[in-house]
Amino acid sequence: MNRDPVLEDLVTEGLTGYYFDDARELTDKLGTFFDEDHEGQAQACIAKTRTYTREIFGSKVSSVYEQAVADYAATYDVEKMRAVGDFMYLTLQRDADQEPLKLLIPMDDFFDLKIGLQARLDAWVVTNYLQFQNYYRAWMAARKKLSSRDMTAWQLKDWLVRRRGLDTAKASAVVEEFIARNYLDDQDYAQNKAAYWQGMGSSRKTIRRKLLRDGLEAGLVESVISQMDPDLEYDSARKAALGMLKTMKAQSARYKRQLVVRRLENRGFSPEIARQTGEDLELEQDDGEALQHALDNAARLYISLEEDKRKEKILQYCLRQGFTADEVQERLPDVFARMERQTLAAETGAGHAEEDASADSQED
Repeated sequence: MNRDPVLEDLVTEGLTGYYFDDARELTDKLGTFFDEDHEGQAQACIAKTRTYTREIFGSKVSSVYEQAVADYAATYDVEKMRAVGDFMYLTLQRDADQEPLKLLIPMDDFFDLKIGLQARLDAWVVTNYLQFQNYYRAWMAARKKLSSRDMTAWQLKDWLVRRRGLDTAKASAVVEEFIARNYLDDQDYAQNKAAYWQGMGSSRKTIRRKLLRDGLEAGLVESVISQMDPDLEYDSARKAALGMLKTMKAQSARYKRQLVVRRLENRGFSPEIARQTGEDLELEQDDGEALQHALDNAARLYISLEEDKRKEKILQYCLRQGFTADEVQERLPDVFARMERQTLAAETGAGHAEEDASADSQED
């Protein structure tokens, strides 16, 4: 049986009264009461009731009403409201203030409190929500950030601390709530990014490094990497190799394959995948044209050197591009002859320009 809590300060068992929970206990307590001397009990009861005189009771009631009037005067009227994502943006006004108060309140709380236009919010409720405005605004900014960019939980927490000024505890709270609402999912992030990067030609090693750099747990990263289709590793390497070939114009076919293999290994592909990719490359090129391209590059690069030194440098340059010394030596005379013609043409053009300038000067 539940006893009235109002009696806790009034009834002291056996001194100012008795408690009972059923008819049998009531009978027993009545027998006890009539068998005892009540002088001491009477004095105890008088002492208990001294704090409940009419004056004291009236003063307390008056205080309650005065507090109610003060609280009512401090309440805010809801003049406007607008939904903003997970929040309701309220415009509040009260007689004591000249300017309205803008207040963000979580949508769940808005419905729980049954807030509507012209509703009244007491000052204590408003003050409580005012303490969380920076937190709520950071929340809204984070939602906007996620709408334009995928992020891991670690990245979002770091962004909230560095860019929104939240302390670590509050930033962690936002992240945890986002995870609970499925706004953040590190598993989906890892899988989607791994698939995208592999499709762009990244190796497993590179993908692993990128995912760890984004703050994902090592166990999650390894789980995602292990689920990747191993056959796609070769496809990624081939796509990367084709991109590399676009920048290779002055190398021999043999050297291009070697260069592709080395670069693939540097990107994190296994030696086996890199070697197989290099061997499978279909190079539709004329090595003679590639050699000529290399010779032209070297000639421009070393044009200011003396002839013997220039020959040496051009030979070294072409050898580094995978051509043989015999191939280079065979074409060097043509290269130098063309360079002499270009030099002569340039000098002749300069001479004509000087003559024209001199003629113009004499006419003036």
